[in-house]
This record gives sequence, C-alpha cells and structure tokens, in this order.
Amino acid sequence: MKKHLLLSAIAIISLISCNNEGTAVNTVESMKTPQMENFDKAFKSLGDPQNRPTEEEKNRNTSELSDRRKALLVPAS
Repeated sequence: MKKHLLLSAIAIISLISCNNEGTAVNTVESMKTPQMENFDKAFKSLGDPQNRPTEEEKNRNTSELSDRRKALLVPAS
C-alpha cells in the first residue's frame, strides 16, 4: 500500500512540474514586445549568408560590427 501511495504521489508531482514548466516558457514568449521581436529577427538575420562578414571585415580582427551589419540592427532597435 505504501509503495502504491508513494508511486502515485511521485507521478502526480512529476506531472504537475511538467505542466508548470510549459506555462513558464509560454509566458516569457508572450511577454515580448513587437520591438523586441523585431530586434530578435534583425539579430538572427546577421547569420544569413548575404549578411555574414566579408573576408575584408574578418581580416580587421576587431570585435566591432561593420557599418553594413550595424545598418541591419539600428532600425530594429
């Protein structure tokens, strides 16, 4: 009897924790403002092939973005 009670309690606790985890993720995503979503899209677009740094930009060995790549982010910010 104790085994069944303990097993059912663990099962219920794990189900509740899984349900709560999904709820927390959904609320964070729903809290994003349109401005945040636009900046996120612009930042992700830096990885597109046409927006990647050129060889000349890579050879400069600086951590600063090039003017061309900054121009993608500034309107979204």
